[in-house]
Amino acid sequence: MERFTGVTTYLPPTMIRPPLRGVNFENIAICAGLNTCTWLQQDGATAHTSYTAMPVIRQLFPNKVISRRGDIPWSPRTPDLSPMDFILWGYLKTKIYEKNPQSIVELKENIRREMLSITELICLAVWKILVTVYKHAKNEMEHIWKK
Repeated sequence: MERFTGVTTYLPPTMIRPPLRGVNFENIAICAGLNTCTWLQQDGATAHTSYTAMPVIRQLFPNKVISRRGDIPWSPRTPDLSPMDFILWGYLKTKIYEKNPQSIVELKENIRREMLSITELICLAVWKILVTVYKHAKNEMEHIWKK
């Protein structure tokens, strides 16, 4: 039985060269080999769901795309299923900007340091909160669980 996993791999666009834009979006192949249970959830940005990008995305994540034009339709401004969006980004943003980076180099270093400092305990706490959110939102997301 397949299910959406709570494991998320995120590569900030500012840290990928060349940036993932338009035709270069094919660089997402670096994430495709993760495993057969990996789903891709996109935000609703037009560039991420372009007619150029979507065939590549569908090939890399067959029947496992949660997106505006995906296998499971997802409205652009709807909360993601990812624990990253529920809790982690706010936490990380606070930590990353705590030392007031003055350059892109400092910002990238802060991002790397804070990502590496996330402990298993933090991940478990995030997961517990996410399970609670899922329980409360079960009726709203029924179409996903049946997929």
